[in-house]
Amino acid sequence: MSKGVFVFALIIAYVGSTLAAGGVFVSKEEASNYLTREKRANSGFEEFAKGNFEQECVEEICNYEELREVYENTAQTNAKWDELTRQCENMSPCNDIGTDTCQNLWSSYACHCHAGYTGVHCETDIDECQQNETCVHGICINGIGTYDCVCSTGYEGDTCNDDINECENFDNLCQNEGECVNDVGSYHCACASGYTGSDCSQDVNECDLNLCPEGSQCEHGANSYTCFCPDEGCGASVDTQLQQAVDP
Repeated sequence: MSKGVFVFALIIAYVGSTLAAGGVFVSKEEASNYLTREKRANSGFEEFAKGNFEQECVEEICNYEELREVYENTAQTNAKWDELTRQCENMSPCNDIGTDTCQNLWSSYACHCHAGYTGVHCETDIDECQQNETCVHGICINGIGTYDCVCSTGYEGDTCNDDINECENFDNLCQNEGECVNDVGSYHCACASGYTGSDCSQDVNECDLNLCPEGSQCEHGANSYTCFCPDEGCGASVDTQLQQAVDP
């Protein structure tokens, strides 16, 4: 049989099978699925051989044209392309609370977490309190996706590492003209003469210090004291000391 006769016989056979299936013509959309397809001219054989998915799109990243050669059908190709390139939208794989953004990758995805979360799907809360010096001078309280520092007295700031200058921030910390001195994490009062206590509010009782000469009596006053003798006197030597104290 000649080559021309053989080709003609194939055409007759195809037309016969089509008629038996119910008609000669197919729809415009169906015909477009099979006829509208760009081919890569890598080899003459590839123009006729159906593409292999593993070879085209698993062993390497393929493009839409290569995927189209695998499925030979626009609808199937579009469905597979959507599956491979839109997993964030199709699957919603990332944790809603812990995720900042979901990034589509080829046949995969990547979840980018908010601060305070970790894990493949941003599903794990980070316990910041387990990290060193989260709250330097305070107590760390872990929360969902965050933490709080409860600072010790005298400190402030996000990590409780800022010293509070009480002398600048607060008034009247030291009484009776005492001087406020700022310390790291605290302060103290340098009291004027005659006063004592943490805020210099206590008057010193000099009579308790035995400052008067023996035989004399002590009278305490506001930030002062007076040594005196009873009516019968204290003796010449004591009287002299008292007189010198009054008239130095």
